Amino acid sequence: MELYSFLTWRGTENGGLGRYGHLKNAIKLLWPDMEFNPWFELRMQQFCDAENWVIDDSQKFLNLNTVGCAASGKTHDWVVIGFTWWLADPLNSRFSFCSAQKQMIEGRSWAVLQDLFNGLGDRKVGLHMINSKHTLQSKKGDAKHCVDILASAQGETDKAVQRLAGNHPKRYFICVDEASDTPEAIYAAVTNASKACEEFVFVTAGNAWSRMDPLGRCCTPVNGWNAVDRDTEVWKTAGVREWNIKPGVAIHFSGRRSPNVKRGKTYIPYLYTKENYLDAQGHEDTLAYWRQDEGFWAPDGLSNTVMDEALVLKMDGAGRFDWNSKVEAVAALDPAFGGDQITLKFGQIGDIDHTGRLGLQITEKEDIKIREGQSDSIELQITKQVMEACRRRGVKPECFGLDATGIGRGVASYLQDMWSPLIVKVEFGGAPTDAPVSQDDPTSRKIAYDRKVTELWFTVKEMLKAGQLKGLDPDSISQFCRRTYDYRGKKIILETKADCKKRINRSPDDADCIAVMCYVAEQRGMVIQAGGVSAAKRGNRWLDEARKFDELYDNEPSTENNGWMSWVD
Repeated sequence: MELYSFLTWRGTENGGLGRYGHLKNAIKLLWPDMEFNPWFELRMQQFCDAENWVIDDSQKFLNLNTVGCAASGKTHDWVVIGFTWWLADPLNSRFSFCSAQKQMIEGRSWAVLQDLFNGLGDRKVGLHMINSKHTLQSKKGDAKHCVDILASAQGETDKAVQRLAGNHPKRYFICVDEASDTPEAIYAAVTNASKACEEFVFVTAGNAWSRMDPLGRCCTPVNGWNAVDRDTEVWKTAGVREWNIKPGVAIHFSGRRSPNVKRGKTYIPYLYTKENYLDAQGHEDTLAYWRQDEGFWAPDGLSNTVMDEALVLKMDGAGRFDWNSKVEAVAALDPAFGGDQITLKFGQIGDIDHTGRLGLQITEKEDIKIREGQSDSIELQITKQVMEACRRRGVKPECFGLDATGIGRGVASYLQDMWSPLIVKVEFGGAPTDAPVSQDDPTSRKIAYDRKVTELWFTVKEMLKAGQLKGLDPDSISQFCRRTYDYRGKKIILETKADCKKRINRSPDDADCIAVMCYVAEQRGMVIQAGGVSAAKRGNRWLDEARKFDELYDNEPSTENNGWMSWVD
């Protein structure tokens, strides 16, 4: 009766307790030993609040986003809420819980679901659990109406998209955990998944990394980021138009507001503790504090990352150029293996102002599909798809570059043999070049950077700072804003790819691909020059003006210096 009253939105006007009251009672009856805490109840209250739902004649839609400190209980709470929601009408419902890391499923979300399932006792009769697929079916053989826990990153994205978008139950609940690290394709799948559903719930959960990564975009306040700060607990969100995600609500779980901290002692050991809070004091000027303790986006300028959001926004890094005249198509490939993403991006080089200064516009990305069981090797499959994609867009071999480090050498060899020896190979592990950092900073890159990959990544930043790079996609921005660097003497040392991947739970392949494209742009004659005029062009313009003035004196008597233009020469 509690589940039915929750399902039918029975309010006090109809003799009920409201959705929150019935949800809580159902959980108590199903799992009598379940512990409730203020943060768990806050999630349930916001989930059930009718004001947070977009309701029309065809659908009830909820977009609820949660961001917070470490140990805020997000995985446990959303599995409990989602599973209870599903149990209210299992024959017509689907609950999909997405976790970015495949290896984290067994010990976290799936373990919570197993405990809940086993705790049902006799009530679980008829439900069918398939441990190997991390699936609980409403009845054996019904793959549409189920609880589905799946990985969404590290080579699992395509499978996850198919499982999310390929079903249209009457009721659908999708929860994206580790939302900052989840590929955009998962969010785009929400558009298709929500179709024909009478009730659709979309929840995100994660730690605050970047306002421009997927979680940050989902949490964007309806009145802009200046309308909220670290003290804001709940706010209305603008929604994300390109993913067809409607406006919703965001909840911020700050370690300062942990139930343990508020009470002054740790009485809920699995939540952020009073000891965590005390240990964090004095570290408010670090990124670790903002992400792990405050659970909010760090102030601009605090990061020692390659880029920060303030720079990207200031330089309109996600915008578009209005080309002045000539445009040339370019492309770049990061042929990653071992579960990493194979990334192929396209762009255009063109002049962006009257001085002839060149800019690079990132335009699109194409997926490279590797199919098992084919006679062609992985390298050959990549080669054929790259050549075809470049042919369709008019990319010449000399305008195409790839990371030829490690296993990428095999792809480069195929491309040179089958397409052209003019392709641009980039060795990430090499030494920096002697080129200046930019036209306005004559420091040799060999002096400024410790290795080639550092030069490549910081060249992207210099292009952005000069106003010569646009079209950065959210995944790339997130990766540039999350990979850190340090100094050894005067040299900048970029965080290793392995350390970066371990820390942010994904490989920075999108950013690597853009770094390759920027290298190609430089090979095609692009010079990084802020202000629109390089030193050489400034000199030429000055001489041009000097010659014009000298013409005024062509009919004047000669001087000892044969006119001041002779001095210029």
